[in-house]
Amino acid sequence: MGLVGSITLAGGVPITLQSLGVMLAGAVLGPWRGAASMGLLILGVAIGLPLLAGGRGGIGVFVSPTAGYLIGYVIAPIV
Repeated sequence: MGLVGSITLAGGVPITLQSLGVMLAGAVLGPWRGAASMGLLILGVAIGLPLLAGGRGGIGVFVSPTAGYLIGYVIAPIV
């Protein structure tokens, strides 16, 4: 859902539909399977797959302004 398009705010943080996808994962799969699916997404990003907004991926995104979102992706389906 990050490849659909994004609006970039000051500081380089994009607004995408990925947040909706995270919540849908929790609603459709349940809290624990949703969190596990987001964990797999984060693992894919860490190994370099272009799964984030703008086709970004790799370990470098974990030190960017969006790193907090990535951590929240695993916690949000549980909530």
